[in-house]
Parts: sequence; structure tokens; C-alpha cells
Amino acid sequence: MGTKNVMRRRAAALLAALATLVMSSGIALMLTAGSANAAPAPKYFVCKYVGTPGVDERLQTGNNPISVSGNAIGEDPVVIGSFFNDAHGRSYVIAEDTGQPEPSVSECPKPQNPDVTTADVTFTDPTCANENDVDWSGTGDHVSFKVTDGSLEPGKSIEVTATTDEGFVFEGGSTTKVFTHTFDPEVDLEGPPCVIVNPPTRVTPGDVNFIDPTCDTEAAVVLPEAAPVENERAALGKDVDGVHYEITGTVGPGETVQVDATAIAPSELAEGAKTHWEHTFAEVTGCTIVEPPTVVPGSETETPDEVVATPQVVHAGLAEVKPDLRGQQGLALLVGGMILMVVAGGVGFTGRRSES
Repeated sequence: MGTKNVMRRRAAALLAALATLVMSSGIALMLTAGSANAAPAPKYFVCKYVGTPGVDERLQTGNNPISVSGNAIGEDPVVIGSFFNDAHGRSYVIAEDTGQPEPSVSECPKPQNPDVTTADVTFTDPTCANENDVDWSGTGDHVSFKVTDGSLEPGKSIEVTATTDEGFVFEGGSTTKVFTHTFDPEVDLEGPPCVIVNPPTRVTPGDVNFIDPTCDTEAAVVLPEAAPVENERAALGKDVDGVHYEITGTVGPGETVQVDATAIAPSELAEGAKTHWEHTFAEVTGCTIVEPPTVVPGSETETPDEVVATPQVVHAGLAEVKPDLRGQQGLALLVGGMILMVVAGGVGFTGRRSES
């Protein structure tokens, strides 16, 4: 009796376990059948972006827009015209894919990045014109500039930092840009290149010539491009083409004269140029000299006031060349002698009459 009861309980437990297994299999089949008969998830065209929004975001190259399952969007409900995050950045739902042609990438919104701007800094080195006043200036839209290091002095280095305004970046996404410069040393305002010193002009004195006196010409010193100096005293000289000629001594027969050449500032004498001349003029000899006659009265009685012709005296080497008047001068002397004889005879005759 006890043994039969034990067997009945074991059979009941086995049937319960079998019932549970059958029920579980039925439920699984029911669930599988429901999933297989469910409608597929709708598809959507999305624009794919890469990079960091607000920094360097850009449209993904290649096939863009693309069609994806609504399940991949991860939003419920899916809103046309909205952004959603994905594994590579973010995407934008542009339209539902109902079998129409794929939209153009031009319909994708532009990446939401700040505008790109530029900046530049110009540094002014010391010059003669600005009298060593160094400076800098910055140019750029939506940019501010500030000296962040160094010194604004000749020969010193300086650092200027440019910072973009909000909503703007430099190329590459940076909001700051650094400019450095080392100024040239200051210039000498009292010398080159500020004061231009022209090289002196090199001058070469011309030849100096001397003319010895003759019976018909006077002694002379002939300077370059100048008339002869014809006097018997020291001459002051002459300035010719940047050269000053100084004459010392006496210009005349038997005299010695010196000529010295010096450059007139800012000119300078050429190397090796002759600057001194000296000459002794020749004596004048062999010229005809006419001496005036000597009148000797016959007595102490005063000579009547007759006119006695005096011949012209010609000094050797000093008189101008004139016609030969010696014949006329001889005739005048003959007439003068005859007059003197007549006067002397008259004086003697008067004396004899007084004695008688």
C-alpha cells in the first residue's frame, strides 16, 4: 500500500514537469509567430556629419545623404528636420525614405561651425624717417590684439597675441594666434644712412705756363682758362674748376714767380696731381734805347722859353709795340740844335755890342 502511494506521487511530478515544458514551448512559438508577422520599421534619409560641432564639423564625404532604418535613429518618434547623435558624430533627418529618389547633399544643413577670420600684425623697425620710433599694428575683422610679452624698443623682441571674437575662429579652429618679432637696432641719426655724405670730387689742376718778356712783350703767367697775368707785382690768383691757383712773387724780367694749386672744398686733389710751379723770367737784352739830349746853355742867362721836343722813352720789355719813329725824332733833334745855335749866336753878338 505504501509502495503504491510512492509510485503515484512520482508519476504526478513527472507529468507536472512535462506539462510545464509543453506550456513553455507553446508560449515561445506564440511569441515567434507575432514577431514574424509584425510590420518592418520605416526608413529615413539622413545627412551624416563628422568632426566636432562648433569647431571643425563637416559633411561626411562619399555617399551622403544615406537611407537608414528608423531603428538606427534611436528616437521615438523620429522627427524630420532634427539632429541625433550616432557613433561617428551626429546626423540630420532630412526625409522619410518612401522609395523616392535620394535627396541631394545640397539639402543638408551647413555644418554649425563658427566663421573663419584672419589676422595679421605689421611691425615697424627703427629708421631715419621715424627717428627710431618702433611700432606695431594689427589688422583683422572680429579680432582683438594685445602685447603679451617683450618690449616695444629698438633691438628688443615683442609678442602680440590676436584673439577672435565669440563665434569666430582662425583657420584650423584656433581662437588665438601669436605673432613675434625682433626689432632692428636703432640707427645713427647723425651719420649714415641718415646723413648722406657724398664722396669728394677729385680735381686735377691744369697746366700753368709762363711767357718770358721780350723787347715787344711783357712777362706773363698763363693759368688754365684764364687770361695771362701781366703785372709786375704779386697776383691774387684764380679759381678754375674746383682748383684755386695762388701766384706769389713778381711777374717781370729777371724775377721769380711761384704758382700753387689747392682744391676748393669739398673737392679734393687727385692723387699724384701737380700742385706747384716755379719760374724765373729771362732778362731782356739787345733792345734799342733812345736817351734824351742834354741841353747846356752858353751862359748864365736863362734860356728863352722855347719848346724843346723830348723823345719818347721806351722801356725794355714794358712798352707796347709801336711804329718806328726814329727818323722823325732825328729831324726834331736837328731843328732843335739849329734853334739853340741861333740863340747862342744872338747872345754872343749882343755881348760884343755892349763892349764896344
